[in-house]
Amino acid sequence: MRDAWSIVLISSIRAACIVALFVSLLFPGTFLSLANSVAGTSSPAPAAQANARNREGFRPAFQAGERDIHGNQLGGTELINLVAFQEKLYAGTGYWEDPDSRSGPQIMVLDSAGGRWRQEYAFSEKLPDGVYRFGRLTALRAITFTTDANGQTLTTPFSLLIAGLEAHGGLHGGVRAQGAVFARDKSGHWTETTLAIRSVRALFLFRDPVTKTDQLFVGGVGRRMAGGNREGAIFVGVYDPHAPGKIRWRAEFTDFKNRVMAFTACADHLYFSAKGDLFERTTNGPHPAWEKVYSDRHSLGPNNSGLRGLTTVPDPEASGHQVILAGLEGPGLMLRIDPARQHSVTTELDIPQFLAQHWGNLRTSYVIPAYNDIYPVTNPRSRATEYLIGLQAHSPRKGEGRSAWYLVRDSKARYTLRQVRPLTKSDPRAPSKLVAVRAITLSPFPSDSDSILYFGGYDANYRPAHDSAWLYRVGLDTALHGD
Repeated sequence: MRDAWSIVLISSIRAACIVALFVSLLFPGTFLSLANSVAGTSSPAPAAQANARNREGFRPAFQAGERDIHGNQLGGTELINLVAFQEKLYAGTGYWEDPDSRSGPQIMVLDSAGGRWRQEYAFSEKLPDGVYRFGRLTALRAITFTTDANGQTLTTPFSLLIAGLEAHGGLHGGVRAQGAVFARDKSGHWTETTLAIRSVRALFLFRDPVTKTDQLFVGGVGRRMAGGNREGAIFVGVYDPHAPGKIRWRAEFTDFKNRVMAFTACADHLYFSAKGDLFERTTNGPHPAWEKVYSDRHSLGPNNSGLRGLTTVPDPEASGHQVILAGLEGPGLMLRIDPARQHSVTTELDIPQFLAQHWGNLRTSYVIPAYNDIYPVTNPRSRATEYLIGLQAHSPRKGEGRSAWYLVRDSKARYTLRQVRPLTKSDPRAPSKLVAVRAITLSPFPSDSDSILYFGGYDANYRPAHDSAWLYRVGLDTALHGD
């Protein structure tokens, strides 16, 4: 009887093998997938792929001096802005201090994680003496209008990529150049809207809580073109389908000096910084009013931009309300400003002191924190929100003089120092000296699974530079926790 059962078992196995062979010939992937599933060796799941990307190290993503697929030279001394828009990555460059600039500022675009950068738009207009009208692309932001100028909800929200530019100062063949705001719609068309201001440095979309209108705020400096280059201005734009670029502008506030560096909204009120001053839009609605609510006590030199990177964050003291985080150029302080407590100010971090603990004696204590923004990310390990703050700071330690640096701030206002090292020159795109982290953003590409960051920067620091703008990509976990 046992022999009979053996014969039946062997026959069954043979039959199963024949069926499996037949299926595998007709459907090659089916049997392999089934076998892998049974063996627990299936293709990497999306979560596993995301984890692998999270741990990627820094690697070059762009170095100025390349040419795109159309032969356009992609140059620049500084990579100033990074913005995700319609699942593409846009970067803004400038040619400040370039003695051999071959172009005006450029906007570049990357269509996919594995693609190549290409020129999206070059601001190549020249003045009568042959100088390019614009020297730097100083602001770049993606916005979406959901209301018209009267606060009525749009049937279809209208999205734009907005670029702010800084004109070259002085007279050029008897002409004094003005800055501009350019708007790109979803069709790819760029439209200039000229404002009576030399430099546009900050952009912010704000919903007025009284009029219920989406308003685009623009801040800069140089309102009086005849010589008052330190006089600031705030302009407001609303959606208007009949206006150039679909934006209708008006000047809202001009009673202040110095360049606007940043905006943020906190508790339904809008704020902006200019040098060491913080201003609040104390009255919203059809008759808005602004008031200076804080002035920093430090002496700031003529080339010091003061308060940078205004960002609204939860109060780390668990008060239940929000506070404003800002970096102060020069003294290198991270400040927390609390609107609910008469704009009281707390120094969260003295950066030069913090760096000295890591590096020893500093060559210079002048630090630039938070060039543009303080960038929020979700820590993949804890799922908590943390903040990335780009720096210009110079390590005196051997082998670190060419690196760039940034801070990681957690929800308890604890800070960690992180390094971006220049990579080996075996990669032709690897810059030799990074100097500063100016821009950080999360990859917009679906294949990167919200697990990749882009870092870019350089600062010419009033010294000649050429093709020094750089851009790296790195896994989110690596950026937060190190290699």
